[in-house]
Amino acid sequence: MGPGHDEVRELSFLGRSIRWTEEGIVWSGDTKQAQQLVTRAGLDGDKGRKVDTPGVKVDADQGSGVLLEGEAATDFRSLTALANYICQDRVDLSFAAKETSQRMARPEERDVLAIKRIARYLRQYPTCSYFYRWQETPTQVTVYTDSDWGGCARTRRSTSGGCVFLGSHLLCHWARTQQAIALSSCEAELNAMNKGSTEGIGILHMCEQCGLPADLVLRTDASAARGVVERVWAGKVKHLSVKQLWTQDLVSRGILKVQKVLREVNVADSLTHHWTSAEGAKFFPSRMLCSVSIR
Repeated sequence: MGPGHDEVRELSFLGRSIRWTEEGIVWSGDTKQAQQLVTRAGLDGDKGRKVDTPGVKVDADQGSGVLLEGEAATDFRSLTALANYICQDRVDLSFAAKETSQRMARPEERDVLAIKRIARYLRQYPTCSYFYRWQETPTQVTVYTDSDWGGCARTRRSTSGGCVFLGSHLLCHWARTQQAIALSSCEAELNAMNKGSTEGIGILHMCEQCGLPADLVLRTDASAARGVVERVWAGKVKHLSVKQLWTQDLVSRGILKVQKVLREVNVADSLTHHWTSAEGAKFFPSRMLCSVSIR
């Protein structure tokens, strides 16, 4: 694949489409899987309305709490697994897929509405493409992290959202429910920063193996959490655990640099709640070296 006369301009890999252009590389997810989810949810053709968001926030007591059983529960788990697969190439589906995935153990009737909402969103926006414009050889791996403290109305667990960029190119993203209930917004942000540190270290090692030495920078809008990781040891914070102290160690040894950014420019904010139609235009506009086209 490349610009040579004996090289191809477009190829397919694991259902993804990768296209070489004069301005950069276009990466598109597997549209067949998206169509399969819509069809299996019974919303193909002219059935059901289209929506502009893959999910909406619900209250703890909203909807029916009746457990799904038998074939209904199996179908829900199958559709949720399919949505979780699709979101690997779709930053806009990351949070919504995470929300339905944590209901797989004991799905309820109201959870069916959530997976059908994703299907309706895919009817409206069946494709998502990442456009990687050519850039100078990158020298920095940048991680953005954010959290929503106690965002889950059912469990009061927080969500860790994050993105990793190599130069200006988006490499990976995630939205993960934190295992423990955070007792403060600072603790929730610390958990998100720890997740970002581990992902950043992994990308940094890959860059070294490819002969691309780079610096590792973590950007967050949480001033209190930044202050914790930039000091040495726990201090007066009683709920620090080994993983937060590990992040402190990365900072003290100069492996990780932490920077404060405004919430308005923190890309990870879009991964701690359901995606809106304004998210892509705000964080991945067409003028950027890495843009996201959802259509």
